[in-house]
Amino acid sequence: MTLYDPFTGDRLPYEMPAGGRGYTRVPSLISIWSTAPYLLNNSVGPFDSDPSVATRMKVFDASIEQLLWPEKRDQDAVLGNRIPGVIDGRLRPAV
Repeated sequence: MTLYDPFTGDRLPYEMPAGGRGYTRVPSLISIWSTAPYLLNNSVGPFDSDPSVATRMKVFDASIEQLLWPEKRDQDAVLGNRIPGVIDGRLRPAV
């Protein structure tokens, strides 16, 4: 597994204990339209707290587009394309 340093964007290889077995489950694709945003950290697709079907479909459309076309995903404001995705700014120390 590859981890990324949140300050520099450097790649850090990490060996999962026991080969990573038992740490995550593959999610079902049943009703995928209702579960966006995607990935374990919800980094693909926007979040909207409105539970209506219309809003869930709007979020699904945006999320599935980012899932299928990674170049359309948000980039981190500080690290840019040195890391895939975005690091939550609330976790980054103030500079």
